[in-house]
Amino acid sequence: MGWFLGIFVALAALSSYRLLRPNALKRLQATSVRNISEVVEHEVCKVRGTVSSTGLLRAPYTNRPCVYYRLEFFQNGVFLTDSAVQRQCDFQIEDETGVAEVRVESAVFNVVCDYVEMERASRLSPRALELAKEHKWPIEDIAQVSIREGIVALDEPIDVIGQCVRIPSKQIHSEERGYRGLPATTPVFSSHVVVDNDREPIWLEPKTNA
Repeated sequence: MGWFLGIFVALAALSSYRLLRPNALKRLQATSVRNISEVVEHEVCKVRGTVSSTGLLRAPYTNRPCVYYRLEFFQNGVFLTDSAVQRQCDFQIEDETGVAEVRVESAVFNVVCDYVEMERASRLSPRALELAKEHKWPIEDIAQVSIREGIVALDEPIDVIGQCVRIPSKQIHSEERGYRGLPATTPVFSSHVVVDNDREPIWLEPKTNA
């Protein structure tokens, strides 16, 4: 069993470009972890939990359940940027104290592609050939081809760093009260979400038609 850690950064005050700069991201990752129940609205904070969602995706290469996937195509060592395919859906993270929501409409994902198939074009697996045909990737007959997939998986432990707003909780009965008798609320991260995880690549042995 692997304990894969993803880093999710939601920071409304900064642009996505600035968030992706190494120094800025490193500083944010060093933020101390708080319980989800203790985060303060509009303050920069970090919470840690596992991923859950009611609207799951399926990764196209491995069929793994996920809330985000990215598919990349390389030919002769060159990444064809126009060939990249990605999708994401809103999700929640949960710790022992509560649940936080992450809205991904404006998210920027920086996720390691952990499943890799690299072979001569003539020896690609049937699934790799299907994806190439579906996405109209130009494959040369004698080219060295690499197809890579990265995901944010269901039940994956992640960190969420940034500012949040709070909305009335849907998971607590209306008669229950939160801190100091106030109505219970759920933190929601929604602006400039940056995702960074550190999976180890898995090099797949091709299963050819031969």
